[in-house]
Amino acid sequence: MKFIAITWILLYSSIGDACQEPIKILYGPLLSVSFYKEYIFQFNENIEVLTKCKVVSVLEPTHEGYVKSLVQGIAHMSFVPGHYELALNAVGYERLLRGADGSKILLIAKKDSIPNNNIEHLKGGNVLVPGLYSEAYLFLIDWLSEAKMLDEVDIDIGHSYDGIAMNLLRNNTSAGVLSTSIFNRMPKNIKDSFYVIKESKSVYALLMARKNLPKGLSSAIQESAPLIKLGVWYESRKKSVPSKNGNRFREQLKLLLVD
Repeated sequence: MKFIAITWILLYSSIGDACQEPIKILYGPLLSVSFYKEYIFQFNENIEVLTKCKVVSVLEPTHEGYVKSLVQGIAHMSFVPGHYELALNAVGYERLLRGADGSKILLIAKKDSIPNNNIEHLKGGNVLVPGLYSEAYLFLIDWLSEAKMLDEVDIDIGHSYDGIAMNLLRNNTSAGVLSTSIFNRMPKNIKDSFYVIKESKSVYALLMARKNLPKGLSSAIQESAPLIKLGVWYESRKKSVPSKNGNRFREQLKLLLVD
């Protein structure tokens, strides 16, 4: 099958048959399974306690599959990059929480692989990046275009942020595009071994859900927000002003759904 959702149960608490169906949270491949477990375990656990419903996490292994699953509405909610909001509003989602404010996207390379942090030294090399629908990819395209290097670098797509970090540490690639949510977790001596070649403006993430969730579930999500272990998360209902990358993702989505 072209699109297969790999489903795994993150939580195993004993909950009775209080719900006709479990609460489903959809995840994409921007982060690894272990990273997702780390930062949302207590969040999921608390929602289970408050709603008496089992929480099931559904991981799509490809970025394309993840975006299509979002549109198909196979889950109640999903953590998404902030630039997805405009497009997802149009297919029946609304924002509930906002978090990871101030995060940035970084283009980095090991200092022992290039002489300085000039992007031109990446010519002929490869750069690891998440999927086409990530903000990391969009920023990378802009940076390479500004340097007139779009055809001079091999862009290797389809890696989680933490997978990119591991490949960089093992010298398996020239450079990579990372979120500061991963880079800032590294010990200082390791971070100091990298050049930060480019840095994006601040970005953020959202928890978006299908419209008209049961009131009890919406309240449980808001109450559980402080348990998300990836920066500060808080209730946020006001829509963002459409951004450049938001408009680009909307166009990407249109093209994807035509295929």
